[in-house]
Formats: sequence, C-alpha cells, structure tokens
Amino acid sequence: MFRIVLLLLTACSTLSALSAFAVHAQPNDPHIEWTGAPFAKVGPNLVEFRRFSDDCLANATAFLRESKATTTTGVVIRFTTTSARVTASFRVLPGDNRGSWFGIYQNGVRTAEMKVDKSKSTFGLDLVSVAAGSPVTFEIVMPIFSNCGLTGLDLSDGTLLRNPKLSRPVYAAMGDSITHGTGQDATWQTYAWIVAQDKGWTLENLAVGGSRVTPPIGDDLKGRKIDVISILIGYNDWNIVNDPAVYRTNYELLLAKIRKHQPRAAILCITPLYSSKSKPSGPGITETLDPYRELVRSLVRTRSAQGDDRIFLIEGLSLSDAADVSKDGVHLSIPGAGRVAGRLSRAIEKLDFKISGMPRTAATSN
Repeated sequence: MFRIVLLLLTACSTLSALSAFAVHAQPNDPHIEWTGAPFAKVGPNLVEFRRFSDDCLANATAFLRESKATTTTGVVIRFTTTSARVTASFRVLPGDNRGSWFGIYQNGVRTAEMKVDKSKSTFGLDLVSVAAGSPVTFEIVMPIFSNCGLTGLDLSDGTLLRNPKLSRPVYAAMGDSITHGTGQDATWQTYAWIVAQDKGWTLENLAVGGSRVTPPIGDDLKGRKIDVISILIGYNDWNIVNDPAVYRTNYELLLAKIRKHQPRAAILCITPLYSSKSKPSGPGITETLDPYRELVRSLVRTRSAQGDDRIFLIEGLSLSDAADVSKDGVHLSIPGAGRVAGRLSRAIEKLDFKISGMPRTAATSN
C-alpha cells in the first residue's frame, strides 16, 4: 500500500530537517534527470520544468495562456541513490496553481502520493527508500496545474549514482484541458499518462488547459526525436471562437509544422470527445461539435491522399461517452480518463504502426 502525505512544512521545520542530511545535491547535478520538460531552465539553484520554449509562448498568446502553459503535467524527475532518506526541495513559481499532488515511484512502483497545499511557496518532499543501502531509482511525478521548480536534493547518506539508461519511444500528447488533466487530481490519472505506461513510452504532455489549436507548438518539435504524436483539441475552438474555417486553418498549419520537423512520427488525430454541452458559450457559427469532427476527418483524408502514410484518424466518440465525463459535461472524470485511455490504447494497437529503431522497455508502473 502506498501512503498519502499532506505536507504542511514551515520554513523553520524544513531547515531543521535538512540540517541532519549529509549530502546536498544542486538541482543541476548531472545525476538528476527529467522527462517531459524539453525546455527546462537549468541553473545551480533552480530547475524550472518548462514544456514549451520561450519563442513558442511568445508566439502563442492568441491561442493559450502562459500561466497555464508553464504548469507541469507528465513531467518526471529521476535519480538513483543508495541513501536511506532523501528530501527533494521545491519552490512554487509563477503560474496557475491549484495545489500540487506528487507521485513517488521507487524502481518503477508507486510507493507514495504527496499533496502540497497551494498556500505553500517552498516545501520539501521527504522520501524514504524501500531498500536503504542498495541502489534505488526514484521518480518524482510532477503535478498538474502548478509550476514547482526543483531547488535541490538532500541525502541522509550515500550518493547520487548514474541512472539506468532509458530507451523508450517518445509520445507527445497535444490538446487542451482534457489532455492537460482537468478532472483528474494527478498526472498518473490522465489518459495520456496511462496510455504511455501501457505502451512503454515516455510521455511529453504538450497540452494546455483552455487552449485552442496552437500552431507554434509544432515548431517546438524541431530537432527532437518524437515517435508518436496525438492531437485531441477542438472544444475551446468551438466553445469560444466557433469559426470552423479558423479551426481548419490552424489545424492545417499545426499538421504542416509537425510533419516538417517530424517526418516519420505517427500522428494520431482524434476527433473531439463526447460532451453533453449542446451549445457553445460564444455566439458561434455552429451549434454542435460535429462540423469540427468532420474537419479533422477531412484533414486526415487529404493528407493521406497526398501520400502521408503516418497520419491516422481516431474517432473521439468511439473513445468516450456520457459515463466518462464529469459533472461539467466536458472534462473526463478520473474513472472516465482511465476508460478513455484503455480504448485509445486498443485503437492504437489496431492501427499497428511501427516505431523503428526504438526497443520497447517497461515504463513506470501505475
């Protein structure tokens, strides 16, 4: 059984606890690694886990809010040590903050959940090894909808060791709040995380709550190795702007940028999921999401006819129904996200696309 810890640390108690530790590791220590934050800002006193480049955020103001884009989801900090105890220290940085729910994994198994109240500006996570004296690989799964920067690790004994090598396909999930994780409490409850775990992939969650189709995100893929990309977005385009022509233009541009920078990645275009909302909030052009679903189908058909054999259509209504959404009629509940993830995993299996040159290895356990 894993434990849930509510952290209510004061600055004095944190300093007192840290004084008993023998070794301090700066946050930029090369033995501390992370995934899911390709544009992390790294310094000797702080690492900020950025999912998007500064250029992307500067060019995306018409499509998303930076305060949400700077929050984490799908980000994992990883280190290996023989120490019996480790305190990981964090500072809460500017951005949307709904409270921070961390998952602690040791050698691939979740051993603890730690929830930090949003009133805390600094705090430490006290991690107790399941095998003191032996090498244990810790993974700290970062929260959704908060921006916590790592300020260091303190070890009771032992040292940081080189991490076991990861060799997994990389899965980038693009979307809005449904993919970011609204409706769930923690990263490991989101459908994108569950799919990545099922497939043995490393997740890069590039979704931003409240966003619309955001072409500049495509340019952030330049020079990187991405194997699978899913796009599930359209609700806010319909609910706020509601101009299918604008949606089509932005979606086409996003696909063009993705394909320019990732010519062999598998692109999974998912039509909008089930929603009980029958009318948009804005004045709009269409009353339902159906024209947006048809536009995604059309764009995939067109690119396929032009010779793109690595783009695939997945029907969102085959992944979700009324039982999967929360009371707001839009976002997935925690059980609903799990069911959607299971259906999406099976849909991906049926597509049977190949990922070349990347052996499949086990991912972090749920």
